[in-house]
Amino acid sequence: MADSNTRVRAYLGITGEDLPLDWMDVFGGPRPLEVEIGFGTGEYLCQIARERPQVGFIGFEQAPGRIVKTRARIEAAGLRNVRLLFWDAVWGLQYLFSSGSLDAVHCLFPCPWPKKRHAKNRLFQPRVLSLVNDRLRMGGTLTVVTDEKAYAAWLMEQVPGTGFLVEAETHGARYGTMFEAKWRAEGQEDFYKVVLRKEQALSSLCQEVARVRIYDIQKMDPAKMVLRDEKRKAAITFGEIIHDQTKAMAMVLAIVTEEGQTQHLWIKMVRGEKGWSVRAAEGSLALPTPGAHRALALVSEAAVLSGGRA
Repeated sequence: MADSNTRVRAYLGITGEDLPLDWMDVFGGPRPLEVEIGFGTGEYLCQIARERPQVGFIGFEQAPGRIVKTRARIEAAGLRNVRLLFWDAVWGLQYLFSSGSLDAVHCLFPCPWPKKRHAKNRLFQPRVLSLVNDRLRMGGTLTVVTDEKAYAAWLMEQVPGTGFLVEAETHGARYGTMFEAKWRAEGQEDFYKVVLRKEQALSSLCQEVARVRIYDIQKMDPAKMVLRDEKRKAAITFGEIIHDQTKAMAMVLAIVTEEGQTQHLWIKMVRGEKGWSVRAAEGSLALPTPGAHRALALVSEAAVLSGGRA
């Protein structure tokens, strides 16, 4: 899996200081915003972008080859109202969008994880539905289409308490996607659409995201620092400390894995006139996750304990 740095830099050049994004700046003006989760090779994303050029569409996908094909499709069609992200959609919804900023979210043919023991891996758990609810404007919709009747039924069971009104229908093929074509070739005629319409706002996810902090330390010695990996809610692994004595600075790579996602966070230690500072390195994507906060704190603690000269 690619790390968060590579995913975001390749498309929008996001850093941790940009969050949530100013989408008006991204699209060059105010637009309604819609998201597609798992756009595959982009057939549906490009179709709705052509039909509604006044809307800004943001697509999330985690298969590099599909992104390449979709990007080529967008360029061939001359579409200027689409942005792609090689990123986990849940983290994207959590960190890139503010409350009430989206008009709609689309997800066609998500992985159904049909076995009961794998149900915990299904995307639209109540926690995620609550997050989607918070990011949608009142009356905004989450549309999910699946080839699995049981998955549609499971999804509707997750809705109570998430602020949505449920609408469901069964229909034939209509989206022209790679997966829809696959199911049709195998004889599937019925597809199941579940539309969740926001009718109630939830307040639990409206807190402002805490920035990754900067630590100020009077005395430390990077050569004497001892960093220990940690495996709790987040798994944090540190690389070797790179120390440049001539520039009075040091850097270390922290690999932070939490909730099934990984970001590679470069942490920088620099000596100034009043002492040292420990912070996320410039250009390093520091999503303000609990794991990123913890990695910075561990480096700061090790720096204080190093007890070197300022």
